[in-house]
Amino acid sequence: MSPKVRYYSAILLLVVGLCSGCSQPKITPSNLRLTMALRTAVSSQNKDWLARCREQVEERKTAGTLSAEEYNRFQEIITQADNGAWQAAEQEIVRWQKAQRPTAAP
Repeated sequence: MSPKVRYYSAILLLVVGLCSGCSQPKITPSNLRLTMALRTAVSSQNKDWLARCREQVEERKTAGTLSAEEYNRFQEIITQADNGAWQAAEQEIVRWQKAQRPTAAP
């Protein structure tokens, strides 16, 4: 294998490796409103609204309407906001929302 091919192969593997760690969990359609509520709570820096979002996340987890990946992602963002990192939490929720791809209507 030529050095040029090895170089481009290494670059390709690096890019694929980095991108695989950037993926966001898919938000099920029934939980899209919850992401909007969380974004509003975080952007407003409203602890009462944040607490209500936390309750809804727990309720949905108990009801089985929230996947483990979604639950973990919600918890990460809520924890950031709880710790006073409101801007970082807002950036994360926006990134998560933007990572969603529209699906075709049934």
